[in-house]
Amino acid sequence: MNNYRVLLAVVLSLSASLAQSTSTTASALHVSSPIILEAKQTPANCHVAPQVQAFKTCTYGPRKSSFHIAIIGDSHLRQYQSAIFALAKRYAWSVTYVSKSACPMVDPLLKPATMGNETCRWWNDKRQEYLAGHKAFDLVINSQSSFITHSHREAGAAYASAVAKITERGTQVLLITDNPKGISKVGECLQSLARARAGACNNTRAKATEKVDPMPAAVAANPMVKVADFVSAYCTDTICFGYRSGIKVYKDLSHISEAWAIHLTSRLDAVVPTKYKK
Repeated sequence: MNNYRVLLAVVLSLSASLAQSTSTTASALHVSSPIILEAKQTPANCHVAPQVQAFKTCTYGPRKSSFHIAIIGDSHLRQYQSAIFALAKRYAWSVTYVSKSACPMVDPLLKPATMGNETCRWWNDKRQEYLAGHKAFDLVINSQSSFITHSHREAGAAYASAVAKITERGTQVLLITDNPKGISKVGECLQSLARARAGACNNTRAKATEKVDPMPAAVAANPMVKVADFVSAYCTDTICFGYRSGIKVYKDLSHISEAWAIHLTSRLDAVVPTKYKK
């Protein structure tokens, strides 16, 4: 497993204390003394839980970086953090982390009423205020769970509106299409290496991809958005693997494993615009 651990040197400096009340926006966290951060850890527990009304941002990396990257999304964005922070180290990015579980990045005024809860609308309102008041990022990397979004016809329009507010300031957006899903109890299945190697933990492609992510189609006409779709890493034309290349693909039904995220680093690197690699 050590082959899949990524130790990242990051430079942090505390600029303000986090808000005491969950209903108050938390200040961005910066820390100046060098530490070693394991990418598998959620940075400083910076994400917000589904039912909590709070907003947090955490910034890592060199203050004088040439590129300032924001990673914004729910747990389906956070599952790629090992790969993202590996690239951040490679290219000396400053990375700002903005995340709330079970809460897609959408325009709060257009958010479908039945998608998420009111704390998600509140969080998106604060996210929008934060981005409007912050110097434009060079790149925003985003993803969200299609379990949350797939059944809401209005979700795509709400997402496209949120993205347009970002890209109209000159920021590029890299959208990672949500991953195919595992079989029921895939985590339990993968505990048996013999079963995993025998294909018992695989899913049909039709079943794995039935929760269609509506976000890529919604922003297809926006020239400032690049969509990354890694489905070929998971699936053949008929099968999506639970175990591939000697790696357990899934942590649970919906989320990929850290080892698989690290395996995808080269694919993620390939879709990051070249100008952010100088």
